[in-house]
Amino acid sequence: MKRMVREGANPAAEPELRRQSQAMALALLDRSIKFGHHRLAIQRLGAAVELEASVNADRWAYFERVARQTVDAALRTRFEHIKQIAGRPACKNDQVRKACQEPL
Repeated sequence: MKRMVREGANPAAEPELRRQSQAMALALLDRSIKFGHHRLAIQRLGAAVELEASVNADRWAYFERVARQTVDAALRTRFEHIKQIAGRPACKNDQVRKACQEPL
């Protein structure tokens, strides 16, 4: 799966390979979230954003909570950088804002 994500990141990749890569990136991201691997999940979020995968509001809210609750400044900084790349403001609507406030 990781190989397919890398292959889909190639600008010359066929559209179908790119779609498959986006799906794999999201699957890997969900797996990291499921197992509570915050640092790895942040890396996989970056890969998904670079592939322009559709990262839903629940996933963003999860990372908002992780960033708010962590003492790891590097992890918080990486998340903020990924949000900038994605053009995503923090907790922009009421539903996401509420989810951002919930504990992990």
